[in-house]
Amino acid sequence: MAIEAILLDYNGLIVDTTYARFETNKRVLKKYFNIDLNWKDYEISWLEKRRGLSDLLRERNLPLEKIKQIKHIRARLFKEHKLKIRPMPNAIRFLDRIGESETRFKLGLVSNNYQDEVDVGLELFILRRYFEVIITADNVRFLKPNPAPYLLASKRLGIKPPNCLCLENSGIGVKAAKSAGMHCIAIPFSYKQEEGFQLADSRVNDISKVTIKLISEIEARESPFN
Repeated sequence: MAIEAILLDYNGLIVDTTYARFETNKRVLKKYFNIDLNWKDYEISWLEKRRGLSDLLRERNLPLEKIKQIKHIRARLFKEHKLKIRPMPNAIRFLDRIGESETRFKLGLVSNNYQDEVDVGLELFILRRYFEVIITADNVRFLKPNPAPYLLASKRLGIKPPNCLCLENSGIGVKAAKSAGMHCIAIPFSYKQEEGFQLADSRVNDISKVTIKLISEIEARESPFN
């Protein structure tokens, strides 16, 4: 099955927004909920268990307008901490290498983050030019591990799911990719849980290990469901 598109996760694969998100959420929680967030709690409850501000907002049953207000403030605060954002090692080099290869893949970005947060990193490191499609939490009702984000990316690119290869750094991302009927390479990020990685077609420890040779080997397999 020929691979025509490569769909990449964002945070932890292309850029690392961990510290920017911590500082932002810390300020938002203090301002609106009088909750003091320290790094240890953030690491255990937010990073490892994959909870986020959206979970807290849902649990508090806040009115829609209040949620929009909080998210708007968070977006502004996130920009103030943009200097804490870092590109992941070898990520930009990988995008350049894939773009220059003889095999012309369409590239898409598929993230559970909101568009305003994704935009900060895309603009900071001039990354938007690499992607034909960008899917964020603003574009879909259901996020990963639901396959909806990947299926929407596939639809907008005009490429069938079996012809897509996803690069994922989280177990829930791998589950989403495989549920969408796509191939997937797992590239674990340090704070991501292991559950779900076993579903991946291949696993490497760095995006630089995703080569045309590896893609060809995965491409040669009968089905992304195998």
